[in-house]
Amino acid sequence: MRVLVTAGSTQVPIDKVRTIGNIFKGRTGEMIARHLSFSGSDVTLLASNPPVLDSVVSKIRVTAFSTFEDLLKLMEKEIRYGQYDAVIHSAAVSDYDVSQILDESLVPLDRSAKISSSHKVVYLKMSRTPKIIDLIRDPWGFGGILAKFKLVILTGRGAPLSFIKKADLVTETKEIKHPFKKGGLAKIVVEF
Repeated sequence: MRVLVTAGSTQVPIDKVRTIGNIFKGRTGEMIARHLSFSGSDVTLLASNPPVLDSVVSKIRVTAFSTFEDLLKLMEKEIRYGQYDAVIHSAAVSDYDVSQILDESLVPLDRSAKISSSHKVVYLKMSRTPKIIDLIRDPWGFGGILAKFKLVILTGRGAPLSFIKKADLVTETKEIKHPFKKGGLAKIVVEF
C-alpha cells in the first residue's frame, strides 16, 4: 500500500525574518509513518520537523516543508502524481495567512524585508487560507482512503447537542476512584 502522511505544523510569514506558527511538532504523523513502514507500506512523509529515521524505517521517503504554501504545493504534486492508496493528513495547518501589516497610523508596511522594531505598534491583517483537506478529493482527484485530524477542545460537561452530532467520538469520563482523595501525588505520564 502506498501512503502519504503529513506531520508537523505550517508557518506563515510576517516579514522576511518573522513567522506565525503553532506548537505542534509532528510526533503523531511520524509515529503513523513509522508504523506503516514497519508494517510493509510504501510511505512518503511530508514533515515540518523531519525525523531522524532509524534503519528499521529508512525506507520512508521524507520531504520537508515549513510554510503553508510549501505544504500546499507539495501535497498537490504528491496527490495528483503519487498514485497513493491512502492519505493521512495529520499536519497542523495554518488557518490564516498574513495579508498585510500596518503601522500605528494604519499605513501599510513593506513585508519584503525585516520590519523595523522602531514601530511602537504594528497590526497584522490576516485572511483565511484554503482548507487543504477540502482540495484533496476535488480538485486534486484523490479517490483512496483519506484520514484527517482536527483539533477540537471541549472541556466540562453538557456539550451542546449540535457539537455532539458533528463529532465522530464523544466520551464522558466519570471518576470512580482517584489517588488524590487519599493524598496521592501526581504521576509523570508519556503522551504521543
